[in-house]
Amino acid sequence: MSLKNALGLRWLALALTLGVLGLAACGGSHDSDSGSATSSGVDNESSRAAREEIVIKAQANLQGVEDVGDVLPGSSLGDSPFCPGGTFSGGHGNVPAGSIDRTFKCPDGTLRIVFTPGAPKGRTVTGRWRVLSGTGAFKGMKGSGRMKTKFEAHSQARETFTGTVVP
Repeated sequence: MSLKNALGLRWLALALTLGVLGLAACGGSHDSDSGSATSSGVDNESSRAAREEIVIKAQANLQGVEDVGDVLPGSSLGDSPFCPGGTFSGGHGNVPAGSIDRTFKCPDGTLRIVFTPGAPKGRTVTGRWRVLSGTGAFKGMKGSGRMKTKFEAHSQARETFTGTVVP
């Protein structure tokens, strides 16, 4: 084999390799405009659509054994208001040590979450929360996020839970 033929074969091999790599890089991609599936067979667009942002703002009365309070305007689930006119109750009952639960009573069902507050920084505590259970519109809901509590005077607090849920 001549040197010219050997170089030609190397260039051909290189070109074919680059072509295969280019096709492999395109395979299984997700084109959000076409709604095509990924290589895992799951449509990422519908997976994203199933997750919704949730923001729960609450005014808490922390007097007594059981915490009670109201869901505040500005709470949302996706693009809709969350639990308008709703209330909550909860405390340190049937949850892991160091955790607190909240059961939000809404016109279309209840949502029970648990959260674990961290060490206080001044009059503020932050931590993580997760969904425990739900009824009605919240039945089967899963999700989690971050929480923040700002303590006010006279055993009052403002709580904000932000995160994502899958209805």
